[in-house]
Parts: sequence; C-alpha cells; structure tokens
Amino acid sequence: MRRIWLERLGVGCVTAFALGVPLLLGLVGYLALSDGFVINANDPTREARLWMIREPRNIGIALTTVSASSPSGNLNVSTQIRCVRTNFTYLKFSGGLRLERTSEFCQCYELKDGRWVTTGATCV
Repeated sequence: MRRIWLERLGVGCVTAFALGVPLLLGLVGYLALSDGFVINANDPTREARLWMIREPRNIGIALTTVSASSPSGNLNVSTQIRCVRTNFTYLKFSGGLRLERTSEFCQCYELKDGRWVTTGATCV
C-alpha cells in the first residue's frame, strides 16, 4: 500500500516538473522578447504589469500592482476622482537571486468622457 502512494507521488512530481519547466521557460522567453504584458490595460485603478528588466547591472523580472488610496484635501464629492498607490516588486537575478519591494508612488485619476486622465490631486 505504501509503495503505491510513493509511486503516485513520484508520478505527480515528474508531471509537475514536465509541465512547469516549459511553462516557466516560455514565460521568461516571452518577457525577454517583448515589453511584457499588462492586465486590465487602460484602467489605471486596476492595472497590473509584468515585464523584464534589461539594465546592465540589474537583470530580472518586475511586477507593478496598484492599490486604492484616498485623495487628500477638500474635493467635490460629485467628481469621479480615484487615487491609486502603485507598488513595484523586483525579482533580480544579477548578484544573486533576491526579491525587492523598493518603490511606490501615488497618483490620482479622474473619469472624463469615459477615459481616465491624471489630475493634480494628491494622495493621503
């Protein structure tokens, strides 16, 4: 009985490796040959982006995500202003494999004629 479970575990590991390695290599190859890909493009309040960093001293993969933030100051409640805090996470390969979450910034957008445009409002 124990041998059957060990065989199943072995088959599962080989299958995961056989399917995972080509998927990972395909993703890295796509990122190396393109500008990456954007999820929920044209909506800065829900956008995420994955791309490859190709600088001489910093090679790796970067992920940009956004989270909701609040505008500061007295704004008219009827306006459709949304503020988002953009976070950058880097997986760097040069100098050893390391994960860094180093930078973020906040920007506010207003919905005008069905499009999001940046405003002068600041975030909290």
